[in-house]
Amino acid sequence: MRGWYALAAVLCFGPAVSRADDSREGLDFFEKKIRSVLAERCYGCHSAGAKDLMGGLMVDSAQSLKRGGNSGQPAIIPGAPDQSLLMTAIRREGKLKMPPGQPLTPEQVGDFEAWIKMGAPDPRTESVKPPAPYNFGEARKFWSFQPVKDPAPPKISDPVWNKTAIDRFIKAKLDEKKLTPLSAASKPQLIRRATYDLTGLPPTPDEIAAFLADTSRDAFDKVVDRLLATKQYGERWGRHWLDLVRYADTSGCNADFPVPDAYRYRNWVIRAFNEDKPYDQFLREQVAGDLLPVTKDSSGNEIAEDRYDKVIATGYLAIARRFGSSNAEFHLTIDDTIDNMSKAMIGLSVACARCHDHKYDPVPSRDYYALYGIFQSTKYAFPGTEIYPHAKDFVALAPEKGAARLKAYQEETSRLDARLQAYKDNREGKDLSPEQKDKEVQRMRDRVAVLERNAPVVPKAYAVSEGAAANARIQRKGDPKSPGEEVPRGFLEVLGGQTLPPEEQGSGRRELAEWITDAANPLMARVMVNRIWQHHFGKGIVQSPNDFGARGDRPTHPELLDYLASRFR
Repeated sequence: MRGWYALAAVLCFGPAVSRADDSREGLDFFEKKIRSVLAERCYGCHSAGAKDLMGGLMVDSAQSLKRGGNSGQPAIIPGAPDQSLLMTAIRREGKLKMPPGQPLTPEQVGDFEAWIKMGAPDPRTESVKPPAPYNFGEARKFWSFQPVKDPAPPKISDPVWNKTAIDRFIKAKLDEKKLTPLSAASKPQLIRRATYDLTGLPPTPDEIAAFLADTSRDAFDKVVDRLLATKQYGERWGRHWLDLVRYADTSGCNADFPVPDAYRYRNWVIRAFNEDKPYDQFLREQVAGDLLPVTKDSSGNEIAEDRYDKVIATGYLAIARRFGSSNAEFHLTIDDTIDNMSKAMIGLSVACARCHDHKYDPVPSRDYYALYGIFQSTKYAFPGTEIYPHAKDFVALAPEKGAARLKAYQEETSRLDARLQAYKDNREGKDLSPEQKDKEVQRMRDRVAVLERNAPVVPKAYAVSEGAAANARIQRKGDPKSPGEEVPRGFLEVLGGQTLPPEEQGSGRRELAEWITDAANPLMARVMVNRIWQHHFGKGIVQSPNDFGARGDRPTHPELLDYLASRFR
């Protein structure tokens, strides 16, 4: 595996910012929020497969929705939910109240409103056919699932474009498209671009003057080496990663409660870039740092700081979005984890398989729940809310004595939390009068407040730890209250389909980290090399950096992408 700066010396010639693809985000929104509701609540009466088509309206394709039914009006007007008949029906505002029986939830109605506001992006065509069973052998023929090759750079006669292999790949494609390259950047342009790209800051007048005065052949190499050695390099490139993994100092639920100690993960990312941590190790520690071997000193003793660092790295998982203060919506936190991990690390939208088999990529629901079981077997830290402000399940970064005090504190607060919830659910206190019950609840709340005020001062990490290991069951239509068959914890079938042995007692995160970073995984290196290119040139070689699947863009320079990926691993 090459270091972080493997490409930096040759990738310093463009802007570092690009905009998100709104249409792709809209299609993702449709897949996650809209399709399953239409299929579950509407297709029975309004689809090509309906036994008795009601009102002449079909909602199983984009064209049908815009065409409408017997009323002669479109069911939706993209961008105008208040003028769309579909919204009138599901809001139950007029004579037509749909769907019959149980209305959609307010959240579902809001999702439809948001979807229509964004233009009602919808990939469905007129012909709606049930998906065929996956042929993984055939699926692996798709370009991004093919093994990474190491192509030889093309031969170029132009001496100006023969300096590096990257030059030759670029010039060959320009010649193929009959395009003329721009002139070379001037030295002031070069140092300005390199400095902004690598540190996010402009070069100083002294730095510019020194570069202009340096006439040696390696003058630019020295500039790049100097920039890579600055702390600003880690801050700049760490921010790219932190943006990708949706880092924030707050929990992300409705209250968006501040998260103490989240900053430790942020600082870990910055250090990882500045210390040139190998990329495969960078990923492994974020997925399973608490389970990885700890470096030992010359006496064979574990180095505590290394253990702390590896635990802190799992803050990547801990910062997954929260949805309220109860566990009722925790399946959404796991979904957020799978969604971000798959897009960030392997460039696939695996979360689309939560409610149904993926409509475009070879990712069945079984694969989604194989991953789900791994994170369901993981204990996430809970930062608290404005109602329940105490932190639970944070990981102690302390000597054994301090950790013991913290454990005792956590056990008592957890016990009190459980009893308070039992009183709230009327599972306890049934034999007490209302006054006695209120008094007991207040007593427990007062005790929690005392514990909070006197909480042990022990350094903690907003991180994850091992929970009770168990396989997940497929949730029919993404509903945890409708469990189906059990799925062994494992990895995506199209990328190997590894599963945990039945006797495995751990969550499976350590194995998952190895599967993601396996040299045989064709996506890991391609995805990251593409991100590096994107942040230097404004566009990736693949212009859909989070989607290397069927709906994503094809690489403009596939040989160059593989040439770089084969050297990055």
